[in-house]
Amino acid sequence: MGLTQITALSGLAATLIIGIVTIVRQREFEPKQYFSYIVSFLAGGNIPPSVYLGLYVFFPDPDSIQTKLRDHETHIFLGGLALVVASLMTLWRLLRDAYKKSPQS
Repeated sequence: MGLTQITALSGLAATLIIGIVTIVRQREFEPKQYFSYIVSFLAGGNIPPSVYLGLYVFFPDPDSIQTKLRDHETHIFLGGLALVVASLMTLWRLLRDAYKKSPQS
């Protein structure tokens, strides 16, 4: 399984988790929550490529291949780390909001 498939599965898993928690805790599935599901898909799908970028510092391109990324491993790692942290913070916020019971339930 490649990075693209893992990214899609990660996004779907995040969306399903947020959706299930929302339905169980708030007992509703309404259009006002669609934005949360879209954001959870994007944040969840962002984690595998971010980890891939973060791991680039440990597995750079071989010396025989000249790329424009050479000597920028630290910056790529920090970019990947920042994306992972941002995605996890977003998913945590969405999960926390989904877990809160709405006033009518």
